[in-house]
Parts: sequence; structure tokens; C-alpha cells
Amino acid sequence: MKPGQIVLIAYALVLLAGGTAGFVKGSTASLIAAGTLGVLSIASFVVSRKNLTRGYYAGFGIAVVAAGGMGKRWAESGKFMPAGMVVVLSVFVAILLLARVKRDAKPE
Repeated sequence: MKPGQIVLIAYALVLLAGGTAGFVKGSTASLIAAGTLGVLSIASFVVSRKNLTRGYYAGFGIAVVAAGGMGKRWAESGKFMPAGMVVVLSVFVAILLLARVKRDAKPE
């Protein structure tokens, strides 16, 4: 397994855990949003097993969507947790995946 694929799985698990924690605190929207993005991140991992570049770019897109959505929420609330943390994590994941495309992908 390539490092970028590990990033995709870890990111999916963090999203799913965060959505579950939000749901436990009473937010169905957190479960739906984070659950959807977590499942899509797992799907991008599955895609990466057949086509590394496509899987990484799909994961990049998911991270950008998460950063954008939670960035808006962070700007509105001013609270770092959980929105700011998701923004920071998502930007980090997006950068890592773009960097890994060049390193992990085989020339086609």
C-alpha cells in the first residue's frame, strides 16, 4: 500500500469518527456530511487501487470540499473545534495527495 492510500484511509476514518461524535452530541447533519465524505474517501481509496492518480485526485477533491464547507462554518462561528480542525486536516490531506501523485503514480 502506498503512503497516499494510507492517507486516504486515515482521513476517511477521522471523518467518520467526527461525524459519529457530532451525531452523539445531537447533530444529524454532522453524521450525514462527515459520513458521506468519509465513504467517498474510502471510495477514492478503492479507485486508487486500480488507478492511483484518479484515486488521489478524487481524494483531493473530497478534502477541498470538506475544507470549503467547514471553512465557511469556522468563519461564521469563530470556533476552532471542530470546524477549524477539519479545515487544517483537509488542507494537509489535499497537499499530501497532490505531492504523492508525482511520487507514487507510474507513468502511463
